[in-house]
Amino acid sequence: MPLNVTIASPSGDITRLQAFFYGEASASPFYPVGTPATIVVVNYQNVDSASLTADPLSAHIRFMVKQNGLYNVTVLKESFARDLAPDYILFYEEVAPNKETYSLLATSGGAVCTLGGVIFVVGLFRSRNARPRNRK
Repeated sequence: MPLNVTIASPSGDITRLQAFFYGEASASPFYPVGTPATIVVVNYQNVDSASLTADPLSAHIRFMVKQNGLYNVTVLKESFARDLAPDYILFYEEVAPNKETYSLLATSGGAVCTLGGVIFVVGLFRSRNARPRNRK
């Protein structure tokens, strides 16, 4: 089933996306609701690159805003089959608390991995002929 969404950015430009998802009816009396709908593929069209960045590789509808302001997200009713429309749709907002802290942690983690790799390589090629010392 397709899900058609339009995103209006603060500048007035419109981004369109179409997500295809499916859900199965439950065959078990213990789970009357069935499996939750799963998004299969998301196609972004006419992305307003000045206001947002879309993530086409994600299995979820995911985009990052570049401007402050009000974004209006509209789910088009016409895309749903009458009997198969979902009861509700949840939207989540992911907020990175401090972008600089994340960058610092990612960089320092890379440096530690590089240092560990160098120590490992030096240990591989080091001489293994250890001579026992005589103690007096």
